[in-house]
Amino acid sequence: MTWAGVLAGAPLACTATAGSPHGDLASWGWNGLGQLNAPASLPPPQAVAGGSDHTLAVTVDGNVLAWGWNQSRQCNVPSTLSEVVAVAARTSHSIALKSDGSIVGWGGNLYGQLNVPMAILPFTAIASGAYHCVAIQSDGLIWCWGRNNYRQTDVPASVQAVASVSAGLWHTAAIRLDGEVSV
Repeated sequence: MTWAGVLAGAPLACTATAGSPHGDLASWGWNGLGQLNAPASLPPPQAVAGGSDHTLAVTVDGNVLAWGWNQSRQCNVPSTLSEVVAVAARTSHSIALKSDGSIVGWGGNLYGQLNVPMAILPFTAIASGAYHCVAIQSDGLIWCWGRNNYRQTDVPASVQAVASVSAGLWHTAAIRLDGEVSV
């Protein structure tokens, strides 16, 4: 079996496997708000993301499907959204990275987590915390925006040339191109 992706949200976990004709999606954990109930018509997923109580999947054709709790419209995927290569989600919001390097967000925006900065170069990766988002620009520059109650969006000057990024509820971590981890 070849894994295409894995995620862990607050009360759930999912995996997407590649090589299966149906692109199997397996999920487990608490399902009190339907976040584990993938649509029966779900085409093979290429990527998955778990919010606190909702789940996103990117299909082979670059579309996004969402299910679970929708109190802040975090499952209301914009009808014009296409060519998606990655998704990220958390408490009340969802974001998608498109093949052109742009980011689209929807759902709750209480702390500005959907106010995507205007980057000079395209973005190559995204992550989402409780109420903040993170993205890597194609030159390795990291961008953070949204709620900053624990300095989770204050990127240290030493964090440059980033290869990978992740966001917890209230913190952000990155692996630099030199292999060093910054938290």
